[in-house]
This record gives sequence, C-alpha cells and structure tokens, in this order.
Amino acid sequence: MVLMGLLKSEYYEIAVGLGVSVFLIIILSFVFMTKEDKNNTAIVVAKFNNVDGLKVGDHVRAAGISVGKITKISIDEDFKVITVLRIIDTLLLDEDTTASIVTDGLFGEKSIQLSIGGSEKLITNGGEINFTEDSLILDDLLELIVNQKSQYSKEAN
Repeated sequence: MVLMGLLKSEYYEIAVGLGVSVFLIIILSFVFMTKEDKNNTAIVVAKFNNVDGLKVGDHVRAAGISVGKITKISIDEDFKVITVLRIIDTLLLDEDTTASIVTDGLFGEKSIQLSIGGSEKLITNGGEINFTEDSLILDDLLELIVNQKSQYSKEAN
C-alpha cells in the first residue's frame, strides 16, 4: 500500500514538472518571437525644434503604416531635440525625406510621419533626416485663428 502511494506521488510530481516545463517553454518562445528583430532594422536620426508630447516607443510611419519606433529622445547643445528612429531596413529613405510630427486625431497619439522625397541619394544606416516639421501646438493654432479673426473683423469695419 505504501509502495502504491509513493508511485502515485512520483507520477504526480513528474506530471506537474512536465506541465511547468511546457508552460515555461511556451512563454519563452512567445517572448523571443515577439521581441523586435534588430538585425532587420536601421537607425536614422531626425532633429526637431519642438516635439511636444512625442515619447520613446511612439510609432514611425510611412504611407500610413508603422515602419518603426522612436528609440531615444534627447536634446543637444543647440537645444535641438534629437530623435533616434529604428526603422525596417527595407525602407529606403532618400536625402529629400521629410520627418513630420503628427497627431492621430485632435488629441490622439503622436507619431513621426516619413514622407519619401525624390532624390537618388539614400540616407545610410546611422544617417540623419535633414528635413523636419515640428509638432503643431494646439495653443499656437488657436492663437493664430483668433488673431486672423480679429484682423478680419478690423478689415471688415
């Protein structure tokens, strides 16, 4: 009777051990499969005067689809904001490419939109996008609308 009890407990321990092992293998394979493949990416830099709400991890888009992420944001000695972008290496950026900070909707998530130019010279891995458009600040836009309305009202009188 004692021998049967030991066998049942050993089988139970083996079953639990196998179950935990299978669970760990599944979790680890999921982690490695979803991890960003850095071998198929390129790094480019874009400098802005104002990024207003842009943050590390935000998307980089081209033609409306996500082609990468922002990996670092810092400021240089000239108070320019340096953004480091990790993009898919199959996206060929030419020297006329423009990087614009856009907002998804009125108060949505910010991202960098890449507009490919027409130059035949390409930006290499680690290179810089020379043409950038800063983030549009809602307060500045509202102030511009109010000023234009008041100017229009003065001209009408």
